[in-house]
Amino acid sequence: MKINHILISLLFLSTVGLSQEPYMFPDDQLPPQVEIFPERPPMILELGEKFFKVGEVPYGINPWSGTYWQPSLWLFGNYRTSSQYSATSGTESPSLNNWVNRFDLFTNIKLSGTERFFAAWRPLDKGGMTGVDFTQDTVSFTHNFEEKGDGELFKQWFFPATWFFEGDIAELFQFLDYEDKLPRDIGFTIGRQPIFFQEGIVINDILETFGIAINGLSFPRASNLKISLMAARNHPDRDGQDEHIYGAFTEIDFHKNMLNLDVAYVKENDLGKTNGLVLGGSSVQKFGFWNTSLRVGYSKAMGDSSDIGDGVFLMGEFSRKHYPYGNIVYVNTFIKLDAFTPAAGGGAIGRTGILFAGSGMTGYGSPMGAALGTDEMGASAGYQWFMQGGKQSILFEGSYRQAVIDGSDSRMGVGFKFMKALGQRYAGFIDGFTVIPKEGEPSSGGRIELMVRF
Repeated sequence: MKINHILISLLFLSTVGLSQEPYMFPDDQLPPQVEIFPERPPMILELGEKFFKVGEVPYGINPWSGTYWQPSLWLFGNYRTSSQYSATSGTESPSLNNWVNRFDLFTNIKLSGTERFFAAWRPLDKGGMTGVDFTQDTVSFTHNFEEKGDGELFKQWFFPATWFFEGDIAELFQFLDYEDKLPRDIGFTIGRQPIFFQEGIVINDILETFGIAINGLSFPRASNLKISLMAARNHPDRDGQDEHIYGAFTEIDFHKNMLNLDVAYVKENDLGKTNGLVLGGSSVQKFGFWNTSLRVGYSKAMGDSSDIGDGVFLMGEFSRKHYPYGNIVYVNTFIKLDAFTPAAGGGAIGRTGILFAGSGMTGYGSPMGAALGTDEMGASAGYQWFMQGGKQSILFEGSYRQAVIDGSDSRMGVGFKFMKALGQRYAGFIDGFTVIPKEGEPSSGGRIELMVRF
């Protein structure tokens, strides 16, 4: 009897244990729990497969063996309208007082999950302004549609500001690796597009680019190694002449941090100009509750007449959540030594804070000043408070900027940015700032913006 009781007990315990194994999937089948999500508002135009459509993926068309496309056309955009004001104390008239508009129209022609053609237009503020400048003697509506001669109107309206095609070689030509076992997942892109490396320290510009990205490579003690190669044309460059940029950019994911090592070579195309070299490196990691990134850039002129100067740029970014509220506190700082110059674009100073960043609207630039001289440093500290489940927030920031050696041209600033979602398509913004320089009159300003997503 004892043996029978023991066998029955063991059988019962083993059955219970198997039914409670943590790695076993339950037998119940539940449909997607999407009731809590609001219905997605439609785009301006959706032809073919819908964005985030639920259901089976159709076979589509088969242009060649192993490749299937499900073509679709998506047309969407943003409209921004803003009333802006800034002034220097003691002057009779404001330095800026206008109402401006911006419209970004995007076209995405999707062939598959990895291949697409993308184009974007900015007709309202590309090469001009649409709105009213109240500082003029005669206040009138200024539009960006009038004939400007030499085909400028055509370029403004019909030629996209950015356009590119991107895809994956192994997906586009699957006969190269039917079983997907070889390292042939090589992404590529060609066209005029925003290029952004080292958070803008190395490159932050719109370039005519051909690039490839090799992902999933092995590296000791790393989970992934990505290498990107680029050949680009900057047209026009700082002097209104063409220049060519060649770059190699790496991204290595380790267990506790991510490293980036980048190099860009600038080949001047103008007679009499010499070449330049720009290097960048960074480490992104978490120290305790702090998210940190440490970045360095180095530029070197390869002659006496290069647009690239000799210098070093250092940047540190530190942020964390303010528990238990879920708000964000951050401190960012930078130092520019000598005449550091990025390979293309305006650099990374806008990442320091809202007082160093521009608005993207005509006339309203960086309150702390965007252009850096030789040997300058700056910092911003801010706190972002989220409300209404993340649909509303307000950010307060204090910033400082000065020359490194003698502390001249120093200035301090305080500012805020209020953001609020209005339904599913609309968002409102209110900005304000006051900047007090060491010498001269303080300046202040603000703006109110409404953004609509189509």
